[in-house]
Amino acid sequence: MLMNTQTSLHSYPLNLAPEGEWLIVSAIKADKQIHARLAAMGIVEGCELQVLNRQATNGGFVVRCGETRWAIDKGIAYRIFVTTAPAKS
Repeated sequence: MLMNTQTSLHSYPLNLAPEGEWLIVSAIKADKQIHARLAAMGIVEGCELQVLNRQATNGGFVVRCGETRWAIDKGIAYRIFVTTAPAKS
């Protein structure tokens, strides 16, 4: 069962985001179990993330959410839809 199937026209999957980019989570297209796992990590709709590292070999990501860093595999990154965050001053 997929949830939150509506996304912004300018949103895209996290796995397409470049390193260093600040992003805002616009939707998570996943089942309740994945939603719960991501929520426990603080990754919920509206939160701000930064892509710290993209692993070319396995497609995984390291992202910053607040002061915490998380490794996310490409399967989960594909389900997290993001938009570019406004520039920080």
